[in-house]
Order: sequence, then C-alpha cells, then structure tokens
Amino acid sequence: MNGTGIDPPENIKLHTDQIGPQHPSQPKNWDSSVSWPPPPIMQAQQPVTIAHDRYLSPVRQASWVYFLLALQAALTMIADAWLAKLPPMPWTYGTVPLALPLDLLAPLGFAALLIWTYRVSGNLRAFGAKELGTTPAMAVWCHFIPFINVYKPFKVYAEIARASDPSTSGIDQAARRLAKIPLVVYVWCLAYCIEMSFEWTVAFSGTMRSQGFTTSSTSYSLSIIGYCENLALAFVVMTITRYQEEKAKILGVERG
Repeated sequence: MNGTGIDPPENIKLHTDQIGPQHPSQPKNWDSSVSWPPPPIMQAQQPVTIAHDRYLSPVRQASWVYFLLALQAALTMIADAWLAKLPPMPWTYGTVPLALPLDLLAPLGFAALLIWTYRVSGNLRAFGAKELGTTPAMAVWCHFIPFINVYKPFKVYAEIARASDPSTSGIDQAARRLAKIPLVVYVWCLAYCIEMSFEWTVAFSGTMRSQGFTTSSTSYSLSIIGYCENLALAFVVMTITRYQEEKAKILGVERG
C-alpha cells in the first residue's frame, strides 16, 4: 500500500524503458534518458552595429565663405572709392557703381554661410555631442525668423564652438558646457548687432537704398560696419573649422 491507500496492480511495471512516448511528436526510437522536446539550439549572438554620424569636413564650404566675403569686400571698396570722388548728393540705386554685383553676392555669401553652418552643426553628432538642443536644421532656420535672428545665431555658433573644442572629449557633457567660447564669436556678435541696428535705423529713417542714399556718409558707415562684421564672421568660420578638423583627428571619427 502506498501513501494514497491504494495498492497498485502487480502487473504494472514502472520502468522508464517501457514507458511509451511522452509527447505526440517524440520519435519512438528516442533515447528516454534525454528530455523531450530537446532544448532549442542557441544561435550565436550577432554583434550589434551602432550607427554613428559620420564626420564631414567643412573645409571646402569654409573656403567658399572666405572667397565670397572677400569678393564682396573688394567690390564694396571699389564702390566706396568711386563715391568718394563725387560731391555729396542723394545717390539713387542706379547711380551706385557695382550695385547689382553686390546685391548678387550678398545672398550667395549668405547661402554659403548657411551650408557651412548646417555641416558643422551636423558634425557635432559625430563627436558624440548628441544632447544638444539645436539641430542642424534649426541652426539654419534661426537666421530667417525675425527677432530670433538677433540672438539665436550667436547661441548657435557659441554652442558649435564649445562642442567642437579639441580640448573636450566626445562623451564629457560637463566639459563641453564649461568650455570657453572663443573671443572672436563675441566680437562677431557685437559687430552683427551693431550692423543690424544701423540698418534698421537707416530703414526707419527713410534712407533705404530703394529711396536713394541721402549722403555718402551713410554708405561709408554701412560699409565700415559691414567690413568689421564680415571680417569677424570669417574668423568665426576659420576658428570653428580648425576646431573640428583637430578634434576629428584626435577622436579618430569616421569620415564621410
């Protein structure tokens, strides 16, 4: 008698070798000492490839910015020299020399700057700076939004310069926040704000180019401010480009 109070029949043999298949799919000749169903075959885990942003050199885009800024400055100097030989008078748009080439160079230089800005902003992801709030698209579009384009470009270039600093590593977020903003970025921001303020003052005072320059001093003042702003901008482009090239070599990032 077993624990249940019922005696098992004597003709029942409790031998594992006589126990039939325990599962419908188990073969009859299956070794009973091996459990059924067999354990699944574990495949070798394939290495996971993490997609990183590639580094795209901004040297060529920076060269176009230098060239267009220098050409614009040269043509502006020629126009100012021509105006200096004439007596003061209300200059109309048609009498200003090289007015059409200058008006064509301005948007070309601005487009080259935006292309360069988009590239250097995208390179920050290749450096490991993925926590930044400004995307490459936002770095471009902020130049077109009124009032935002007064302060946002400075924040964009300051952020790019700090994240591109070769002295900071690719994963140290605190070091990027504490990195110093190059002085040339502050100089460019000051010249940029002065130029925009002067242009607004000229526009609201009714001396816009479409109405003619009231005096040659207005043209000279705009030119001098423009020289300073463009020169500072060229140094900003040069500094950030040099930063990114040096950091790409230090980190050994994949180049596109």
